[in-house]
Amino acid sequence: MSASDKNGQETIDTIASAIEDMIYMGILALVKHKNEDIEKAVFTANFSGIVSNLIEDRAISSDASPKVITTLMYHSLLIFMNENLRIPKPLAIALGSDLEKYGNEMKCGVLIFNYAAILQKIFLESKKEFVR
Repeated sequence: MSASDKNGQETIDTIASAIEDMIYMGILALVKHKNEDIEKAVFTANFSGIVSNLIEDRAISSDASPKVITTLMYHSLLIFMNENLRIPKPLAIALGSDLEKYGNEMKCGVLIFNYAAILQKIFLESKKEFVR
């Protein structure tokens, strides 16, 4: 296996693991894609509600940049952790603060930012499908 094949497989494994984690947490669900045998990851109702509320509260436009959407997903994750996973609010706020200060220096930061990036991709894909 070449180095690029190995890196590609590691990326796929990381994405698959993150999606599995978010399904376990109740952020994502798998649904059948149209009349095919393909399953697709989508936001759960609880997570979608948080995202919708943040979009409305922050007046985020429909053509917001991917970076703005990633930040939206990151904040939605923290809120979801507090509201649905029952992580105490002070702990969620402290985690968010530490992530913003130390980011990629923390293993949990790498995980959270991977989750947010994947959620951003799912959000943008669902937006494209809605427009079709």
